[in-house]
Amino acid sequence: MNVVTRRHWHKKTVYLKEYESPALLDLIENIDQLSCPVHYLKEGDTTTVMRVEVNDKTWVIKKYNLINMWSRIKRALTLSRAARSWRFSFLLRCLEIKTPSPIAFIENAWGPFRKESYFISEYIPGVTALDYFSKFTSKEEEMIVMANKLLRQIKLLFQAGVTYGDMKASNFIINPEGVFFVDLEGMRRYKNSFLFKRAKMRDIKRFKKNWKEMPLCQEIFFSLT
Repeated sequence: MNVVTRRHWHKKTVYLKEYESPALLDLIENIDQLSCPVHYLKEGDTTTVMRVEVNDKTWVIKKYNLINMWSRIKRALTLSRAARSWRFSFLLRCLEIKTPSPIAFIENAWGPFRKESYFISEYIPGVTALDYFSKFTSKEEEMIVMANKLLRQIKLLFQAGVTYGDMKASNFIINPEGVFFVDLEGMRRYKNSFLFKRAKMRDIKRFKKNWKEMPLCQEIFFSLT
């Protein structure tokens, strides 16, 4: 894996060499004023998610905003959310947990103080876990197979001492290739077993909350401990 890192006073850029092209470099240089076709998937105060078309390829850009001075100070001392997404993308791939392929991350800054950050990944078509499992009215084999794939990947995550931080059903995308984990910026890896167990229980509680109106899913997913 060949990673390119470029640092300037106002910007840090990291990307995979295999994706390097004039189109990617132009996207990075003009990340605040995109000229390519853009479809907004989410617009919020802290996060904006965009699907873009670049050289006949579809990518996703997640922009993380810092809304006040305290956020800027905090991010000066810790990883940006884009950098965290980048780091955990590679960890998940090492754990054989599916996640969209990372392409790059960018941090705008003023000296040591970070401003916006961006995480770029490949676009994975599919439906959310909630939409996928809600279509079943009985415990069909297809449902059980996919549910077990999801449970297996969650268990792999926990076995590595990692918690998700936000296990809502929309963060699991399902397509014929399997289950993909997205929105990784809340992930954390623990060395302290007590802190890990506490965070793991929060993850499990949030995961089970997804299925409170779906008895079929409860029968399968409530086995997670």
